[in-house]
Amino acid sequence: MKNLYSSKILIVDDNPQNIELLEAHLTITGYNTISCNNGADAIILAEKEQPDLLILDVMMPKMDGFEVCKRLKASPKTKLIPIIMLTALKDIDNKIKGMEAGAEEFLSKPFNKLELLTKVKSLLKIKFLHEDLENSNNELTIALNNSKQLEHLKNDLIHMLVHDLKNPLHGISLSLSLVLEEQVGPLFAEQKEFIRDAKMGAESLLRMVNDLLDVTKMEESKMKLVYEEFDINELSATVLKNLEIVALENNLTVSLVSLEPRLLNADKNIVERILNNLISNAIKHSYSHQKVEIMTYTENNSIVTAIKDSGEGIPKEFHDKVFEKFGHVDSKKMGYKFDTGLGLTFCKMAIEAHGGKIWLESEPGKGSTFYFSMPQNTSC
Repeated sequence: MKNLYSSKILIVDDNPQNIELLEAHLTITGYNTISCNNGADAIILAEKEQPDLLILDVMMPKMDGFEVCKRLKASPKTKLIPIIMLTALKDIDNKIKGMEAGAEEFLSKPFNKLELLTKVKSLLKIKFLHEDLENSNNELTIALNNSKQLEHLKNDLIHMLVHDLKNPLHGISLSLSLVLEEQVGPLFAEQKEFIRDAKMGAESLLRMVNDLLDVTKMEESKMKLVYEEFDINELSATVLKNLEIVALENNLTVSLVSLEPRLLNADKNIVERILNNLISNAIKHSYSHQKVEIMTYTENNSIVTAIKDSGEGIPKEFHDKVFEKFGHVDSKKMGYKFDTGLGLTFCKMAIEAHGGKIWLESEPGKGSTFYFSMPQNTSC
């Protein structure tokens, strides 16, 4: 990975004092800086100098920061340059407008030196990680050029990295940088929130990595199941407890309808991950102030588990697609959007490895219910 502190940063602000202050904070840390005082010159400099990061003021004459940001993100030469926009303190409208323009981060005036350096460092880490992934992609292309099967695997791996790792990595980098690397002292409410975000991001990343590894193992018939007897309702209650904070943040009520013991002979760790994936998806896709319900019942010597959400629902023609690798349901005309990454693919393959099945009942406007069944007395 490139040395962070040799990075080139472009500062754009029509106020010379702001430029001078930003340069002082950045250069003393080791960063190289270039600057200009208007939007038109910023676009020219960005294309010519290819800076590693851009700090952009919102309020400038002729061409404001939003327009500059839009143009930079629309150009293939500059679209990957991370942008920090300088906004007025607590200016929510400008922050929303900046996000729509493509800005990665915001810095409120008057800015804090520690916050500035932390955000710069975090965004540079993400940028260089992306560049490392591109380099790895190039190496894979050369190494796997003669094998269609391995070429397909490479494309899936790169797709997975881009599709599923960006947000968790951003959470880890930003939150851990703010709280741990800079050692901000005793934990207040805001600092606790940073730590919680980092923990959730790390756990999410780990789940996705595990899903990828296990899907690959199952495709190659190398997944070894460890069978044991356990109560699936008790396991569901444990998963719900672990997801309680996520549900509260989304203003959702999540409940286990079935309380009586239901003994299942299966790989407990794998079943726990199946439940975690399905309940997490239900929470993610449910509307605020609604509910998610989990219930179990026995049918034909199998235990069926149902997870019902209160979301937008999925059209019938997409019911099979959501279980595909990186399945994506997106119909702007109909108003539906559903991304699954590898989570539901893992669930399907893991359930089928137990001799069970998974299916979906859903229709637009009425939410979705995911079912899976497993034989009650399966043995290895």
